[in-house]
Amino acid sequence: MQDRRVIIITGASGGLGRAIALRFGLAGCRIVVHYHRNKEAADKLAGDLEPLGSEVIVHQADVRSLAEMKSMTETALSRWSRVDVLVANAAVRRDGLLLRTTEEAWDSTLKTNLTGIWNGLKAVGEHFIRQHNGHVIAIGSIAGVHGRAGQANYASAKAGLTGLIRSVAAEWGPDNIRLNLVFPGFQPTGMTTDLPGQQRERLAGQNLLGHPPPITEVAEFVYCLSRMTGVSGQIFNLDSRIL
Repeated sequence: MQDRRVIIITGASGGLGRAIALRFGLAGCRIVVHYHRNKEAADKLAGDLEPLGSEVIVHQADVRSLAEMKSMTETALSRWSRVDVLVANAAVRRDGLLLRTTEEAWDSTLKTNLTGIWNGLKAVGEHFIRQHNGHVIAIGSIAGVHGRAGQANYASAKAGLTGLIRSVAAEWGPDNIRLNLVFPGFQPTGMTTDLPGQQRERLAGQNLLGHPPPITEVAEFVYCLSRMTGVSGQIFNLDSRIL
């Protein structure tokens, strides 16, 4: 039996977002493929999803804009009359030591990685409450727990995300809405390809198994979590680095 839920995936044009979208597509879900700038990658993903039997909307939006996030949600509702899951995956990384970090780099990172998810929650929240059902899965980072030199902005946003998800999980629990956070581990995607090879190897080698979780396993976990009806307010750490 096909899974016909409606899934919004922010940052679906990136590496992890693409892997997650393909897993939902394999199940037959109807998917909103969100992108900000990379239309070519979003269109390619849609072309790969449709042969799987998945209905797709490709939608451009800036997650930093509440109005644009609401417009994307309304587009999904207009076509399918419901939204079941928001996978809040869109993020940026603007690394730099604190004294060298510009105000713009700080603001951009916080507005995308934290306020962007707040906007997503605001965009789907009223619909989820009316529906008395819904699931938000946010992609976090172990950097938000341990911190990391050169990532004060990124780590701050991811730390704030923990408080956001757990607080709203408490607010929306009585309405049967689940919110959970997943740490996907270090992934070789567009978010990390600019790192020097030696640094990528060092980060991957910090894993107890000597390598990060395969991206397909992360996508599988997100899909399985999305189907769970009795879990909310939790952090699922798929990152086996112990720092």
